[in-house]
Amino acid sequence: MLPLRWAGLALLWMAGASAVLHAQTPFVEWETFMSHGKAISCAVYQTGDPTATVIFLRGSSPTDLFLGRLEARFFAEQGFRVLLPDYLSATRTIEPSAADYRRWAQVVEDIVADLRAHPIPQNTKIALLGQAVGASVALVAGGHRLGVEAIAEWYGFLPNEFFGQVQGLPPLLILHGEQDKQVPVVNARQLVRLCELKDFTCEAGFYPGEGHGFSSSALDSANQRTLTFFRTYLR
Repeated sequence: MLPLRWAGLALLWMAGASAVLHAQTPFVEWETFMSHGKAISCAVYQTGDPTATVIFLRGSSPTDLFLGRLEARFFAEQGFRVLLPDYLSATRTIEPSAADYRRWAQVVEDIVADLRAHPIPQNTKIALLGQAVGASVALVAGGHRLGVEAIAEWYGFLPNEFFGQVQGLPPLLILHGEQDKQVPVVNARQLVRLCELKDFTCEAGFYPGEGHGFSSSALDSANQRTLTFFRTYLR
């Protein structure tokens, strides 16, 4: 059962987007990517002829999966091809450890490599969008010169084990709640500082009163900021 906060968020989102969904519902198909001998299923959302690809890395909870599907639809409606991979299936557990982060990042790297090997005309640029654990995975993968054009991370962090291993990062958008108790905002500020020290392109937005996971108003703001960010670096 969804928490009341997220259930309310879902109702608000569906009410506000119902007209758009009726007029232009994203087509959903399934693809399978191979990662070190493991088959990774991936839902693919798109409408018409997408202009770029966004790989959405959801968090680890059922609520995160629900939100991930809503977000995949939202960005597909905005003209992107959105991949929602089941990257967590690559490990035996979903409890994050350094080894798990490395394995999940490998999945992302393998998907990007496959997309680069079989590019779709007019759709060659790729971005990562991660929430919670998925945001951390995006940062771990992106720090190894992954070759994507942009990364947006929502209320995640770069695990300490990987801070010294960052070789480079594409343009990065960091969005975080200042009252996040699960991933304290200091983690986001440290990431901003890392970008400053290494001269990486970085934008950051901090939401007063928001915790781990955004309210409906903050989510709407995050969607619009991320959409603007992607349109800047993917078109």
